[in-house]
Amino acid sequence: VHRRLREEETVCKVFAAVAIDALSRNFQMAVEVKQGITQLEILYEELTREEISKEKRKEKLRLKRKKKKEKKMEGVEKDE
Repeated sequence: VHRRLREEETVCKVFAAVAIDALSRNFQMAVEVKQGITQLEILYEELTREEISKEKRKEKLRLKRKKKKEKKMEGVEKDE
């Protein structure tokens, strides 16, 4: 009898946790609908911004190397 009562309490706690989780998800979705933007869209924008900044850094590095190479070539030409 005692074990059965404990099992029922555990089941009740699990159901309560599932219900709270479902309510939380529904609330989050309602907030996203009101705001008009989802967490996934926010993540996408963030990743896109990071990619753009990485590309800019790479391009800056390429230009720096190119200038360095040009200066080196100018120095070689002057020596000759």
